[in-house]
Amino acid sequence: MVARAQRSQPTWTQFGATQLEETPSGYRRLHRERVIGHGAEEFARAAAGLRTWRAHASRGVRIWPVGAALALDETVVVSVGSSKFAIAAPCRIIDVVDQDRRAGFVYVTLPDHPERGEESFMVTHDEDDCVRFTVAALSAPNEWVTRLSGPVGRMVQSRATNGYLGSLARFVNSQQ
Repeated sequence: MVARAQRSQPTWTQFGATQLEETPSGYRRLHRERVIGHGAEEFARAAAGLRTWRAHASRGVRIWPVGAALALDETVVVSVGSSKFAIAAPCRIIDVVDQDRRAGFVYVTLPDHPERGEESFMVTHDEDDCVRFTVAALSAPNEWVTRLSGPVGRMVQSRATNGYLGSLARFVNSQQ
């Protein structure tokens, strides 16, 4: 699946929309934020954790190919589920941020992803010394099964987002 995803084009073309306030018609906006630490050292750990997919290390979530670089134009497949049943979600990284007080990345969906849209994962070191992790997404169903899933599909996305927030927070706090 990774090879096919690498040859495909994104199903979403409004790159950067998760960083804007307007929500395109037919799309759902999700925005979650959590304070995961304080100070420059914890910001550096959080940024390193994002670069090594630690936010995606929640139960049942895997990144293919294993050891994929977090780099511009990298194609990954996020797998959610068990070894017996998993949902594959191909994505392409369209932005990587590596600044003094802000780090993260944005990926967009590719064909075979259950949804169309964009998701961003950003860590900031605020003026109040808080390290905040924000996950923002714009999405709409891409496949018939996703459209039929309605609230169940939204619940799965919400749980995945909470998993990302918790995984990176645990990573940062385990380094103390």
